[in-house]
Amino acid sequence: MKKTLYFSAMMIILISLALTTSCNKKKDMESIIPQNDYTQTAEPTTEQDPPKPQDTTVDEANVESQIKENEQIIHGVTADVNGDNKDEKIEIVQVSILPQDQNGSGELEGKVRITSGSTVKEATFIKKPQGLTGIMSDVEILDIDGDGVKDVFITTSEAGSPFTLNYFFIYNYKTDESFSFNVDNKLTFFAKGFKFKYVGKGILDILNDSYNFKAEINLINDSGYSSSDETSNEQYSRSWVEPVPSEIGQDSRLSLVEKDGSIEIKVPLPVYGAATSDLIGELDLYYCANKDFVPEMRRFEVFSFTNGAKEKIGEGVIK
Repeated sequence: MKKTLYFSAMMIILISLALTTSCNKKKDMESIIPQNDYTQTAEPTTEQDPPKPQDTTVDEANVESQIKENEQIIHGVTADVNGDNKDEKIEIVQVSILPQDQNGSGELEGKVRITSGSTVKEATFIKKPQGLTGIMSDVEILDIDGDGVKDVFITTSEAGSPFTLNYFFIYNYKTDESFSFNVDNKLTFFAKGFKFKYVGKGILDILNDSYNFKAEINLINDSGYSSSDETSNEQYSRSWVEPVPSEIGQDSRLSLVEKDGSIEIKVPLPVYGAATSDLIGELDLYYCANKDFVPEMRRFEVFSFTNGAKEKIGEGVIK
């Protein structure tokens, strides 16, 4: 009996020890296993007001005021440019465009602004750096394309050597069409078609086979002329027509002229001899606006400067 009780007591003690050891191991395992992120307690947060939207409202009145401060009306005239027998107000406006940074020089923009009742139309005819020549040199109002309604013709200038360079802009208010004439590849091709040949005794032939054109320039009174035919041949056989509209004189400048009841645009080109300092002639090229309001070459006239006078020596028709 005693043995049985003893055995039972020993069994109880062993079972108790086994249970105690198992619990301790479970606690140890829990202490080394990292906690799941989703079970972590979130840190307390402080509520903040949402950011206020930025004020992007544009002060239109202020913008309009700044634009007007940069505008200057430099020419104004009235004329009927839409065929309603009522005059429209035509203004040439110069706009000063401020530089985007301190190192910039800014720009000048030239606009033609036409007001007819409550309708206002604008067209930009030039943009150029500030500090150079102005935006225009002349304005004329005539029917350029022959549609019975007057158009706007603006001449612009650019500093050149030895002559001031001239370009033009035309605008049809009725159709809202315009054309700017500055660099013209056709003009360069046209000028290169003229060849020069010194034939002796102070006579220089100017020829253009495309238009069956031939004329003579007398060089005897030219400042660069030499009585030596060899020297003159070397100098004047290199003569050329400069393909740039130039203001050669008061009567030799880009302008509108009337011919047989229609309006032509006269574009003077200088003819140089031995050098750009040796002006020996002038070639006047005439344009007419076609039905698309684009100027086309129609004819030309050639002049020589002999004995201190301008003398016409030939003309040609461009087909």
